[in-house]
Parts: sequence; C-alpha cells; structure tokens
Amino acid sequence: MGLLGLTGVAWAEAPTLNRADFNRLAVQANLPIIWTQDANQSGALDPADLTVLSPAPRSRYVRKARFTKDFDRVYRSLVERRRQEAVAKELDQGRITVMETNIAALSDEDGAVMRHLETVATLIDELYAVQTGDFDLTQYVPKDDTASQALFRRNNSPTCSASATASDPFCNATPDFRRPRSAAYPKGVTLDQAFCDRLSKEPNAKALLDPFTVVRRKGKGFIALPYTDVYGRRMKAIAKSLRAAADTIESPQEAAFKAYLLASANGFETNQWWDADEAWAAMDSDNSAWYLRVGPDETYFDPCQVKAGFHLSLARVDRSAVAWKKRLTALRSDMEKAIAKMIGAPYEARPVQFALPEFIEIVLNAGDSRSLIGGTAGQSLPNFGPVAQTSRGRTVAMGNLGSDPDSMAVLMIRNTSLFSTESMASYDPTPTASHLDIVLHEATHNFGPTSAWRVDDKRPPAIFGGPTAAILEELKAQTGSFVLLDFLRQHGHLTDKQYQQGCMSSVAWAFSHIARGLVTASGQPRVYSQLAAIHVHALMEVGALRFVDEGEGADKGRFTLDFAKIPAVMSQMMHDVGNIKARGDRAAAETLIKRGTDTAAQATIHADIITERVRRHPKMSLVYKIRYR
Repeated sequence: MGLLGLTGVAWAEAPTLNRADFNRLAVQANLPIIWTQDANQSGALDPADLTVLSPAPRSRYVRKARFTKDFDRVYRSLVERRRQEAVAKELDQGRITVMETNIAALSDEDGAVMRHLETVATLIDELYAVQTGDFDLTQYVPKDDTASQALFRRNNSPTCSASATASDPFCNATPDFRRPRSAAYPKGVTLDQAFCDRLSKEPNAKALLDPFTVVRRKGKGFIALPYTDVYGRRMKAIAKSLRAAADTIESPQEAAFKAYLLASANGFETNQWWDADEAWAAMDSDNSAWYLRVGPDETYFDPCQVKAGFHLSLARVDRSAVAWKKRLTALRSDMEKAIAKMIGAPYEARPVQFALPEFIEIVLNAGDSRSLIGGTAGQSLPNFGPVAQTSRGRTVAMGNLGSDPDSMAVLMIRNTSLFSTESMASYDPTPTASHLDIVLHEATHNFGPTSAWRVDDKRPPAIFGGPTAAILEELKAQTGSFVLLDFLRQHGHLTDKQYQQGCMSSVAWAFSHIARGLVTASGQPRVYSQLAAIHVHALMEVGALRFVDEGEGADKGRFTLDFAKIPAVMSQMMHDVGNIKARGDRAAAETLIKRGTDTAAQATIHADIITERVRRHPKMSLVYKIRYR
C-alpha cells in the first residue's frame, strides 16, 4: 500500500506505517505530530487522526483537510527510519563465518584452475541475479547507506531473507522499496499459483515447464525460449572461462575433471546439459581431488518452482570419508527395496546405480548455491535428464559447514532451550550426526519415485504443480533420512546411541526451518519449512515427540523424543508420500500437506515457541576466502 490520500505524490511501492510505528518514530525524529486515533478504523492515517503539538501550526501538516507537502516529506523520513531499522535487524540475524581455503600447498596447476573458477563464480553470481531480477537493482541502493549496501552485497538482492525480516515489507535495501521480478516469465503477469497452474494447462505445457527455458508471450498464449536465447552473452563468457580452466590441466589424474569442465562449457554454449551430466557422473572421489558442479539445477528460487537456477559449488574431496562412502554404496539396492516395500503398489523397486555419498570441503559457492543465511549442507544432482532418470547422479555432504566452534556453541545453547534434559543426552554437538542426516536425505532423492518419475508421461511439476511437487520430493527425502537411520541400526551399521543422535539432529533441523516461517513474503510455500512442520506434526500426533513441563521463565516447556515410536511414524509417512508420488494423486498430496501445515497444526506443534527460541540466535552468514600464498 502506498501513500495514497496523502499528497497525491506517487510512491506506490512504499509500505504504510501503522499507528504504533508512526508515533514511536515521530518521537525519535523529535517531530510535533501524533497519530491520536483511527476514527474510521481503516488502519490508515487520515488528516483528522493527526494531532499537531504547539507551538507548531497545524497548517504546516494539514490544510483544508488534506496533508501538506511538508507532511509528505516528514512521513517519508519516518518510513526511511523504519526501513533502516529493518535493514539493521536483517543484518543482525547473520553471524559472519569465514570459510577460508589455503591452496598454497597445492600445485601451480591447481592454483591456475582456481583462479579461472573464481572468475566463473563471479559470472554465475551475475547470471543468477539476472534470472531472479536482482541484477539491475543495485544502482538504487544509496552509496552512502553502508547498511543497505551490506544487505545487498550479502543477499545479492535488495530484499530480505532472514527469518524475522523476510516478511517485513519495510525490509529492503532501496529507499523506494524495489523488488525483483523473475526474468523467466513475461512482464505484466501476476506470478502466483494460478499463473503457474495455467502454464501446465497450455497446449505447449511441456516446453513451458522445461527447466531450461524462459516463458514469453505470443498472442494470447505463451512460448518457451531456451536459456541461450535470453542469457546467451553471459553463458558464453562462462563457457570461455571454463575452457580456460580446462586448458590449464595437464595432470593425467585430473582427466575426468578436465572432461567435465569441457562438457559443462559446451552446455553453456548450447543449453544442452546431458553430456555435462554424464561427464560429471563419471568424475568422483576416486579419479579427482576436485568437486565442481556448475550449471542450472535447483528450482526452489523460481516462483513456479520449475525453472532451474544457475549455480556453482566448488570443493575439495574429503578422502578421509571414502571408506564410509563405500560402506553405504554396498547397501544401495537393499535400501531401495526397503523403501519400495514401505511405499507399496504401484511402485516397485528399481535398479539403483547412483554414487553414495561424497564428503566434500566447500571452497566457493555462487549463484543459487550461495546461501544468504546458513548454507546448503547436502545435495543430490542432477534433477533432470538421463543421468537422473537412471539414478546415476552424485550425492554430496558439505563436511565443513557448521563445523566451526562458534556454530557448534550456538547450536548447543539453542537446542538446550528446545529439548528436554533426557533428549539432550542423545544430542551430538559435533556435525557428525547432522552429516549422516544429510547423506541419507540426499541418498533418498534417488530412491522411490524421483523428480524424474512420470505418470501418464507427466513429470511431478505438471501433475502436482511446481511448489507441491517440490514439497513432496523433499518430504520423501527427509522421511528417508529417518527410515534409513532405522534401517542401518537394524542391520548393525549404527548403534542405538547413533540412531538417537541422528533422530535428534533431524528434529533440530526441522525446528530451525519451522522458525523461518512456512511461506515467503510473497506467499510462496517454503519447501523445507513445510516438510519440517509436516514431520513434527506427525511425530506429535502419536507421542513420538511431546511438549513437557520442563524449564523455567521464557524457556518453560521443552520437547522430548520417544525414540521407540519414531520408526512406525516415519514408515507410514514414507508410504503416504511415496504412494502419492507414484500414483500422481494431487488431491491426496494437498490434503497431506494441509494437515501438517494449517493453523491448527501450527498450534499443535507450538510453532510460536519454536520460532521464538530459534530466532534468538544469529545463523552463520558465509563469506569465502581463498589464499594463494
């Protein structure tokens, strides 16, 4: 809502101050004005509601029952104060965490590769900002407003993302409250669920929902253009730097890495990604010391959650974890059979060949991989194409995320305020348990009906709609983490203590996402937050998770886990979500999600308490530093 009814000055994007904020900020600004009433109960300030204190003349601010230009000026100054408060609050929710990589001990070849990939990372950041609509907005951030400059630099956007401010309409790095608009869709359309559903019903829906296209108008309908038609100049620049990195590699032991660099360069030139996926799948911890994924992959950023966002993740392989990878690899088929049995008909176990899992040490993230607050701790890719359809992708866990002393200390304090003393006895303060959770989550993306599953030749986004499809897939994956923890325990690969530590880690992870809120500022569902709420609600329904009378003061009441009840809950959840995906049952999917996320469910799980206790503590805000000498 803009300042309509004030002076007629157009300022359509500005939010409107409520009465409490207006009066509080007017006092701070030492202004002789008070919003004393809301006579018509409109929630908006009218001239009759304003009291002007002596000796200031009322005519300075109100004349002929209308606000004056002087009032417009001071009102704008109060809005700016409120905006700056929100910006500071956004920044305070991040705790700077430096991820430094020293490559001085590596070869000259490795150093040369790294420099070229730093260039690629910069270009990926720019390309992703073009995709999201943020790229051109930096010019509107005041040069002398250091806090707003810092917000844009951290978020790569003027908009806010931290839990307490993501939905605050005043939280923006630009004084005129500019907001990005996705470049993937035509100007003038409202990017809501109705529009996304409309695309799935168009005659050329398959092309419009292709992850590597953008949608444009044509007559009364829409056409799909390949990424190279819209982002071609930047994609060619990335391809050039990838080829330059490949040209520096002469070591035979990095032949697979070189092959991937060249294949991905070709993908950026042609918008054909399957050859790059094949080269990427062929590169692993046995034939390269590097981990690199660069290209368009995840769709969570997209308003319709169907378009793939450009990103880069660069890491070094943690060879100390290779033995764990081989141990789990031997169990792939058994895991798939166990999950298929839970899901039931029409799904049947398939041959699975994906690599399980690789522990990596992140060096650099860019684009869609550069988390603003926190970080992506695991990933299973690709999501599309022959490699995905035949389960030959790669699963990774980022071993160096959250392993710094500050992060572990904050999590211990936070979780102590949330969990009972009995449950905290099963909490592992090191990242070990969370890493296992990540590995099993990412592995489960390859089990059961995947993102490439088809019903009547339709992929999940066309069946369920992009947001619902994304929630189902991630709900399946996180449910898999629970059921595979129990699978490993039953087969002697984990002790009871390790199983309990893994469950604690998963529930703590769920709490952190519930605290972010279930929807974004624009009303889109937060995928991980929604699945987290569904899980916690299901656990509380049967007493596997209870809220008990423990603690005091602001921390009165704690959550306690009954570990013996968890396997049955999660086995049923795997059946529900897996069977819904296998059958393509959209109505059942919407019912499942609503049951765990509606207002009644939020009250059941004490979402308000979870949110307050989690938000007390800043989350890590990663910055990357590479030392060459």
